[in-house]
Amino acid sequence: MRKFFVAVLLVATLASSQTRKLTIDDLLAGGEQAFGRRGNDVVSHDGKFSVIVEHGQIAVKSNDGGEARALTSSSEPKSELALSADEQNIAYINDGQVWTVPVKGGEPLELTHDPAGCGDPRGATDHHPQWNPNGQWILYESGQSGFNELYVISTDGKIKNKLAATEIYRDKDIVASSTPDRGDAVSSDRFDPRPHWSPDGTRISYTERSREFFSGKLKVLAFDQDSGKAADEPIDIYVANNDPGGA
Repeated sequence: MRKFFVAVLLVATLASSQTRKLTIDDLLAGGEQAFGRRGNDVVSHDGKFSVIVEHGQIAVKSNDGGEARALTSSSEPKSELALSADEQNIAYINDGQVWTVPVKGGEPLELTHDPAGCGDPRGATDHHPQWNPNGQWILYESGQSGFNELYVISTDGKIKNKLAATEIYRDKDIVASSTPDRGDAVSSDRFDPRPHWSPDGTRISYTERSREFFSGKLKVLAFDQDSGKAADEPIDIYVANNDPGGA
C-alpha cells in the first residue's frame, strides 16, 4: 500500500503544472498526515509539545515535563487528532463529528453535524480529519450515505463540499439497514481509502473500490483551494488486478 501511494503522488506531480515538485522526502516525512493512521498522540514539528487524549479530554503537554493542560471538557469520546500546519489548532473526532480547538485554549468548535449512515458502525460517522496545508480546509471521511465518501469543510464550518465517493456500490451491494447483515459483505466491511493531501494542498490521492474493481483503483483528485471543490474529475493512476477471492 505504501508503494501505491508513492506511485500515485509522484505521477500526479509529473502531470501537474505546479512548479512545486514532490519528492520522496515529502512522502516519507509527511508527519501525522502521512501513510499511517494517527492515534491519540500528536507531536509538534519541533518536538516541544504533544497533543494527547488524557482522561477522556484533549490536552497539551510540554515534552520538557509538567502536567498536561486540558483543552476540552465534554464527556463524549475523542480520537483521531490532527495538528494544523501552523500548529495553532487541533482537529479531532468527538462523538462521530469533526471538531477543532485552539492549541492555546479556547472554545471547541463543532464543524460537522452529519447523520450516521447504515452499515458497519465503525465507518458510519465522520472520521480521519486532515488539514489542508493552507489551513483553510479540513478533509475528512464520512459514512453518512451508507458508504465511504470524502468531504472537505471550511475551518469556520460554513462551507462543506463532497469531493468523491471511495466506495462505488450498486443494486444488491448497496448497504441497507433492513437486510440481516445490513449490507453485502463487499460494502459492509468499510474499505479504507487512505486519502492524503499533496504537500501544496492542490491534490488528494485516495483509493476507490467497487465490485468490478474490488482490489482498488488509485486515484488523484485536483482540489481548488479557493472554492473547496474538486477542480476536475479524478484521474485513475493505477488499477490493481482483482483478487479472485475478494468478490
